[in-house]
Amino acid sequence: MSISAWLELLASGLITGGIYALVALGLNLQYGLMRILNIAHGEFLMLGAYLTWSAQSSLGAHPLLMIPVSFGALMLLGWVIHRLCFKRLTETSPNIDIFEARGLMVAFGLLFLVQNFASWMWGGDLRGYDFMTDPVKLGDAQFAGNKLLVFVLALVFAGALMALLRMTLLGKGVRALIQSPVGAQLVGIDTRRLHPLMFGIGLGLSGVAG
Repeated sequence: MSISAWLELLASGLITGGIYALVALGLNLQYGLMRILNIAHGEFLMLGAYLTWSAQSSLGAHPLLMIPVSFGALMLLGWVIHRLCFKRLTETSPNIDIFEARGLMVAFGLLFLVQNFASWMWGGDLRGYDFMTDPVKLGDAQFAGNKLLVFVLALVFAGALMALLRMTLLGKGVRALIQSPVGAQLVGIDTRRLHPLMFGIGLGLSGVAG
């Protein structure tokens, strides 16, 4: 293989990794902060994709304009789900291990619930649309424009999340809660408000990935 072919292969791997990173941002936030292994995360990503497809096919909305809409809709849905499902688990679970096990069961239920809702709402046929499918040439290598866009979005949202966690008072509270939940409560951090907010942001990021 030539050097250009190796460089194209390496760049393709980085782009694919960036796509997976965008998918994993919200899941990492949920498990790292609240120990919620949300195996239904991919289903909420699917909702974000369907929302964008519906807006594009029915209203002619630009897919990029749907990014804040998907984020806001999934964030609100995540806040509601946490308040209805995971808040009570937090209050009634005697320790973190039992909470994780119960949370996993709830996530299984959410998985089937969202799958069946999507099947009822949009059916089981494949859906899709063309957006930035023309190849972009970088030197001797060519890449799909939409994959490059997703890679850039992954970098932007990863940088925004890092800035939120490192440079804001909210982020300091989140990091304190990750390091020591009891210590965070002792210094006055309101975990009852922080948990649903961060769970909502996690689902919002899944909507962006979709």
